[in-house]
Amino acid sequence: MKRKILITSIGSLVGSSIVESLYPRRHEWFIVGVNSQPIAVNNFSSDVVYLVPETTQESAYIERMRSILRAEKPSVVLIGRDFDLSPLNKLRADPEFKETLFLMPSEACEPVLNDKNETWVFANHHKLPFAATASDRAELDTLIEQFGFPLICKPRFGHGSLSVFIVTTVKQAYSALSEGNFVFQEFLSPPQDVQSLFPDFRFGVPLFYSINEHDHYSAQGLVGSNGELLAFIATLSVLEGGKSISARPIDEPALEQVAADYARALGPLGYIGPLNLNCKKIDSDHFVPYELNGRFTGTTATRAAFGHPEVEYALDYFLDGKKPKRRYQSKSNFMRQLVHRRPVPQLFDSVMVSQLITDGVWRRKS
Repeated sequence: MKRKILITSIGSLVGSSIVESLYPRRHEWFIVGVNSQPIAVNNFSSDVVYLVPETTQESAYIERMRSILRAEKPSVVLIGRDFDLSPLNKLRADPEFKETLFLMPSEACEPVLNDKNETWVFANHHKLPFAATASDRAELDTLIEQFGFPLICKPRFGHGSLSVFIVTTVKQAYSALSEGNFVFQEFLSPPQDVQSLFPDFRFGVPLFYSINEHDHYSAQGLVGSNGELLAFIATLSVLEGGKSISARPIDEPALEQVAADYARALGPLGYIGPLNLNCKKIDSDHFVPYELNGRFTGTTATRAAFGHPEVEYALDYFLDGKKPKRRYQSKSNFMRQLVHRRPVPQLFDSVMVSQLITDGVWRRKS
């Protein structure tokens, strides 16, 4: 019998990457997908996919998920978006689903993961490195005095690099502060010429614009039941529009130590599962995180291609008690690897979409 794995927001970049990383062992799993969007590339890679409300409609979302869990009885649940964590932790607390493994951080971890100011407070409390952060006028003034401009301005409860701004003046900073939903961070490793980041307005407003990052360090770990770091890989990526377009694995013991320190601090809160830290390299062996994620990421499939199948590691450990054994190649070889991700067109029958919209569920024919 195939075991069932339920993946939320399966049409997201993260959900798609989880499914892609499972392809070598796809025959072992019956995949139950849930998504709020009926037209999404990855919906129909599932064996069955359910349409659910947006998580902003929390009560409706929870009741729909409750009925899906009752019907499918999955062995394990994985999240595809940060916003899925809170409602699923409410279901996790229900004794009815005690036989289902919710492979995600606990409810006590939610503020640290979803509130960027609380991430900073947590890091400070545990003496962990993190980008200096401000959330009110006094803290912002201190941040400006200490670091000057530019600063990074981002939603306090945001995700996916959306609505992130580079702030260059006091006026801009105070204007963003007045909106009430932003936090401010030091700009880690800014370029010498900050103006080079900005679009050319000489001929009007550019139709397309994004900042490319060539120094995006990502630490991906797997946290065990006792806060131990079971598996780890570090990558250096090029980001375009906040998304990775290429990546290569790197050998950085200092970055692994940062991930292990975070895992140990989060363990007492009931943290289990994937741990992702986005960082900047400040000097030869000093890394400072500016983002903390309690899930797999859009580059999970890329890391699997490097020989680090983190989803398999997690499932094998938490379901079968098998500790991960590193598979990626020797240092001299894996330092040369590079993966470029290109969009792959996928076609699906409009009848499938219509059925999902009409019935709220689509099931693959055996």
